Formats: sequence, structure tokens, C-alpha cells
Amino acid sequence: EVGSTINVKVSKGIQTVKMPEVVDKTQEIAAEMLELLEIDYEIIPVYEDGFEKGIVTRANYEPGTVLTLSRDTVYLFVNQQEYSESSDRDSSSSRTGVFG
Repeated sequence: EVGSTINVKVSKGIQTVKMPEVVDKTQEIAAEMLELLEIDYEIIPVYEDGFEKGIVTRANYEPGTVLTLSRDTVYLFVNQQEYSESSDRDSSSSRTGVFG
């Protein structure tokens, strides 16, 4: 109708961002990086040797992958056990036997 108000919403379009490098970072640092980029994420607890507790061991996207904001979710796999070098301990015990 003549003289009425029309509201128009203009979309910015699909917003994308590149996945940062989060592996080998603490959970807190990795989460902060993703939050600054407005990337949705979830923490998945894992139990892996060779990583300190609280360290991101892997993610479901490689660094540099183009993510669509509000659609893609990053899964951060974070180690929950104390650091262990079990494979080194096994090999060191056999070395002890060899060297006396």
C-alpha cells in the first residue's frame, strides 16, 4: 500500500573462514582461536600416549580447510591422560639388558 513501510534484510552471503592449526595446542588456546574466528566447536575427550594432558591431539578438519560459519562444527580431540612414554619405557628396558 502507498505510504506503508517495507523492511528489507540484506544477507552478507555465506561466511567462510580457514581452519587454523590447533593440533599440539592446549585446549584453552585452541578454543580461543576458534572462538575468535566464530567457528563452532566441540571437545572430544581421548586417551592417547605421547601427548600431555589437555593437548589437542587432532581435529576433524586439516589446517587451511575452508569452513562455512554456522554450518561446520570442528571437533577437537583433547588428551585426558597424563603424559606417558610407554613405548620408550619398553625399549629402554631392553637396552638395559643389552648394555648390562
